[in-house]
Amino acid sequence: VDAAPAGPRGASAGPGRNDNTLLVDSIGTVQAAVEKAKIRDPALAATILRNGVPAGEAGHMLIAQALLQSWHAPALVTRVEIDALRGSVRLAENTTVRELETGRVIAWSQDDRALPMPVDFMDPSVALATNCSDFMNVLNQQTLRIRGMASKWYRLTIDGEPMGLFPRSRLDEGINLAGLPTPMWKQAMAVHALSRKHADLQAAGARLFQSPALARQSTEWRAALEALTAAEADLIAEQRTTARPRTHDYELQPIES
Repeated sequence: VDAAPAGPRGASAGPGRNDNTLLVDSIGTVQAAVEKAKIRDPALAATILRNGVPAGEAGHMLIAQALLQSWHAPALVTRVEIDALRGSVRLAENTTVRELETGRVIAWSQDDRALPMPVDFMDPSVALATNCSDFMNVLNQQTLRIRGMASKWYRLTIDGEPMGLFPRSRLDEGINLAGLPTPMWKQAMAVHALSRKHADLQAAGARLFQSPALARQSTEWRAALEALTAAEADLIAEQRTTARPRTHDYELQPIES
């Protein structure tokens, strides 16, 4: 993968390259988002691309977008459509909807098979980059659509946590839950934090192997390697456990005018 402007159709072969080389214009993706961001917040936009180099969480997120799109990563996290009038689940993709109730209060349980992207919306530069790019549309779609509701406004809660008030019209069109601080998002952020720790452990391992040959023969060096290997194994196990999707309970409570 080459983080440079690509030729026609996004890939080309050049000197020293073969036809299997994929050129990804990651810088172009970042630049396009930054140009839009400059209109909203020039100072904050400057932190995303510094001297032509993507920087910080926002810059890295946009590079990831370019790479994942080039690898045809799916946008779908989950997609759910419920017909409240008929009390039926019209669509459930990458998830299972159970125990649907469609009386005055609409409620159900959901067993997802994926988590949303761990986008840190609390970071101003990441929030700006997200709003000025198509990251959410192309990589982070966790949609919920409810039709046939009686009231004009509803309060959505997931696992008892309030997600906000939504008009019937918006729920009828569909909302992207991946943009809300849902329990699923919090879980994804926890997995992301563990991934960062894993990267730190791998960097520590790389530094350990850069030790002089004589040092690598010492008892202390071997003990350090064993401790690092054990810590990495424990962390990988924790990552896998934390990443396992869980059952979540949804409720739409009508707001009387």
